[in-house]
Amino acid sequence: MRNLLNIERQMLESNSNFSDVFAELNLASTASNAYNIDKLSNKIKQGKLAIVCKKWLKKPATTRLFEANDLEKWSIEEMSLKFFSVRQSQMNRMIKAFKHTEQQANIDDANLVTNFLNKCTEEEESGKNVSRSVDNFNKYVKGLNTDETEEVSATIPTIFTMAFKIKEVDQNATRNIAFRVNEQNEVFTKNSREEVVKCLQFIRSHIEQVELAEPNQEDENLEISL
Repeated sequence: MRNLLNIERQMLESNSNFSDVFAELNLASTASNAYNIDKLSNKIKQGKLAIVCKKWLKKPATTRLFEANDLEKWSIEEMSLKFFSVRQSQMNRMIKAFKHTEQQANIDDANLVTNFLNKCTEEEESGKNVSRSVDNFNKYVKGLNTDETEEVSATIPTIFTMAFKIKEVDQNATRNIAFRVNEQNEVFTKNSREEVVKCLQFIRSHIEQVELAEPNQEDENLEISL
């Protein structure tokens, strides 16, 4: 928790109503650099702690604690950065992951985390790139709940993205064009070939306005084609 000021750390360590939670936060923060399998479990544990911390922050006693130490009370965003070193949006995804495991525990004995990690290992052994992250765990659970493919556990890094808006004069509306290529050279787009070509034509018409580095010999032999 490198974002904490010394006075804030002292305040939390000495507060009898929060010192135990603060000790757990310190342990979780230390464990966040562990191997990625343990890191996922730790992030889910942090999601549980985040629920406790959000409730603590809203208590009148917490307001008085900050006032007694001449400190301005944190926003939830500030608390997330200080306790978990992530933005509030990512903290909420950690909470979501914890709630998934909690809900599943109330239904049966299935271990969602273990099943997810096993699925990641299977896909890894088949030659796919995987990411054992909180976001992919949430996608995996969503796939189970909606009968979609469980292969959402695998994330192949994106190496190229392109976004463009076309003004439809006749309809007085704007259409979005999105084009993505992953590390395995797989192309993803919901647009037609003609729409993607329009985007490339727009790039070509404006490329001369951009100061580019001198190309090497390999770059000179490259062409944009579709």
